[in-house]
Amino acid sequence: MGNEHRGASEEAIKSADGSIYIPQYGMVQSLNVSVAAAIIIYEALRQRRNKKMYLKSELSEVELKKQIDEWIFKK
Repeated sequence: MGNEHRGASEEAIKSADGSIYIPQYGMVQSLNVSVAAAIIIYEALRQRRNKKMYLKSELSEVELKKQIDEWIFKK
């Protein structure tokens, strides 16, 4: 992610594996980093769902809640 006004530094661009362009229309010419990240994450999720890369969880509701509780509360 680059600066909202100047973009990424040359050093960051050279060390990156690739780049992503987010098209913008109208008067908007830049996005803050949190908005850009949210757009990228959502688009990645959308594409992966369309390719059926996410399978329905095989955990029961009880098992899933137990794992979430363990993760959140570090039990």
